[in-house]
Amino acid sequence: MSEIITVENTFETKYITAQNATFEKTEGGFVSVQFEGNFYPRADFCRAFPLSAPDVYISVRESSGKHREIGMIENLLEFPQDIADMIRTQINLRYFTPKITKLHSAVDANGTTTFDCDTDKGRCTFVIRGGSDAVIRLSDTRIIFTDVDGNRFEIADLTKFTRREQKKLDLYI
Repeated sequence: MSEIITVENTFETKYITAQNATFEKTEGGFVSVQFEGNFYPRADFCRAFPLSAPDVYISVRESSGKHREIGMIENLLEFPQDIADMIRTQINLRYFTPKITKLHSAVDANGTTTFDCDTDKGRCTFVIRGGSDAVIRLSDTRIIFTDVDGNRFEIADLTKFTRREQKKLDLYI
């Protein structure tokens, strides 16, 4: 029997805690959830504040269909370490953000910029669109780039770059 959607239950936030839910790793390496008498064979996890508060207000969603929210984890630090680590592993897959450690070049062409850089995950090349929200300055020294495919790259501390690299980056930040 399908659930009847009403205005009241559409806007109701259900909080998931270590006491009212069970999380288990699946054979495929994902996470299943048992919550309020329902079993979800695979769940997705989305941070409400991915950069400023990564362990609070984590939305737990169905992995298929309309990706409806199952509930909200208010604070991941209130879960046993093994469960919190299992959930963080899933979150890290979604929020994979290599840290840029060296800038080799930044080349403009046709309204885009191609960056060639070293990251903590290896050397890579990515492309951003000019005049878009592709560059977000989080502080005087921290920057997030979002490429044309939606991948994120981070400069954690701009002051650790050479003056030459900083000068190249000044055009985009």
